[in-house]
Amino acid sequence: MQVGLSTSSLQTSTTSPLTRGGIDAPQSVRNRGITDTTSASPASFPESPLISARPLRYNVQLNQQLTAVQQADSFLSQTESQLLQLRHSATHSQTRPDTIRQQAKGLQSLLDNRAQLSGNTVDRHFNVKLEGKTQVNFALPEGEKLLQGGDAETLVFSLGGNKREMAAVSLTQNGSERQAVMRLNQGLGRFGVHA
Repeated sequence: MQVGLSTSSLQTSTTSPLTRGGIDAPQSVRNRGITDTTSASPASFPESPLISARPLRYNVQLNQQLTAVQQADSFLSQTESQLLQLRHSATHSQTRPDTIRQQAKGLQSLLDNRAQLSGNTVDRHFNVKLEGKTQVNFALPEGEKLLQGGDAETLVFSLGGNKREMAAVSLTQNGSERQAVMRLNQGLGRFGVHA
């Protein structure tokens, strides 16, 4: 709020805290022509209900992607550094075997904790995926023969790595391709594998 003065001079008394000693001279205040801003043009920014929430969503998404890139970059650079140290140690005959073993264990530990250290942004083939879970595409040799039916079969799948889990899928005799795919998805779905 701005205030304009309508008087052109101001008198002060000797008892006023604004006076010094015995000086009692009138002081003038000039009217600077302050305009009323309440009737001015609209503000240069929108009012809060008109501000779009859309940029906030983009900022959150960009922050998530930036964090994912940083995690992936950090993991990949650590892995590269460990790998280069191990290669350097292995190529020099002066390096002690204990040192090489220790570096190999460090690299293996880094690779075993890949999902956690990279924030699930780097898959086991070192491909970076910024959104969603990392996935690996693979092919089942002679899978078409399984889908075409024929004899009844029970397939046993084993998950490698740190988790040693097994799943069995039973395919019926003369079943359709759709039934075989559905049974494979049911059996392998708990591993995150989908046909």
